[in-house]
Amino acid sequence: MSDRHFTQDSTPAAEARVTAGTPGTGGGLTPGGTTEQGGPPASNEPSAPAGTARRAAHERSERLHRDAARRAAPLALLRLTLRNGWRALLLWCLAIAGIGTLYLALYGSMAEALTVDTALMESFPPEILNAIGGAAALSSGAGYVQATFLGLLGFAVRSVAAIGWGTKAIAGPEEAGDLELHLSHGISRLDYVLQATAAVVVRCLALAATAALVMAVLDGPGDLGLETTGILAAGTSYFLLLVLAGCAALAGGAATGRRVAATGAGAAVVVGSYLLNAVGSQSEDTAWMLDLSPYRWAYGHEPLAEGWSAAPLWVLLLLALVWAAGIIRFLRRDLGR
Repeated sequence: MSDRHFTQDSTPAAEARVTAGTPGTGGGLTPGGTTEQGGPPASNEPSAPAGTARRAAHERSERLHRDAARRAAPLALLRLTLRNGWRALLLWCLAIAGIGTLYLALYGSMAEALTVDTALMESFPPEILNAIGGAAALSSGAGYVQATFLGLLGFAVRSVAAIGWGTKAIAGPEEAGDLELHLSHGISRLDYVLQATAAVVVRCLALAATAALVMAVLDGPGDLGLETTGILAAGTSYFLLLVLAGCAALAGGAATGRRVAATGAGAAVVVGSYLLNAVGSQSEDTAWMLDLSPYRWAYGHEPLAEGWSAAPLWVLLLLALVWAAGIIRFLRRDLGR
């Protein structure tokens, strides 16, 4: 190309024409704010279909991530709860073992004293004797263990433990503001409550196993005369009453989201069942209360002496109904209210 031709094509008008036609420049703008092709300026914002597709892809990626995390860590809440609470569970088991050792080690001297000194037995108020099963309950190893270790202080201590676990299962995290955070990590409400219930049941099972182990170990040294079948039957009744107290507290918390309601529900079941048994044992006029007492359902057939019975199944039915009522409410209500 000659210098003459280059000079002619290098005029400002020619450069403007070249710039407007160069790919990637977006064309020139006219004074009206449009391109030379007559359209509006190009926008950097994505179009509506592209934005919708991008959001759908993002949601699908998050869903796949949650599913992968869930598969990688099954029963994560259950394992986390048990791992964080194993020290407290150990202390409760030691407390049960200590109470059992204290009561069962005294049986030999207690039975001898009651046999030699009948006035000692007569000194007990009849209302107390009737509440624990009568004077005959203290005259045998099985009756003594059921009246003292499985009832009285042993009954109160393990009920406090179960109610505390049930209260902390749902009501505790909800009042602290942690429940919604847990549910935002790919776990459904039903999955959460099932794992929380499993944690309560596992810890109650540990307490019941500890009680059964104490009875088995001290049977010989304490001259209790217990049978293996009776120990297993009594341990099962003990376990069902524990789970009933824990699930009642859990259901109260699930239905309301309040610690006070959860603790009150568990305490109402425990105290009510014991009072119905104690008052119903006083006379024939109040004997109808025995049929309404879960405590009586569990121990009325004297599992340590007689072995297995179908009566504790009523405890299982009651705890299932209480638990289901609380969980149905939990699945339907707004959290944090």
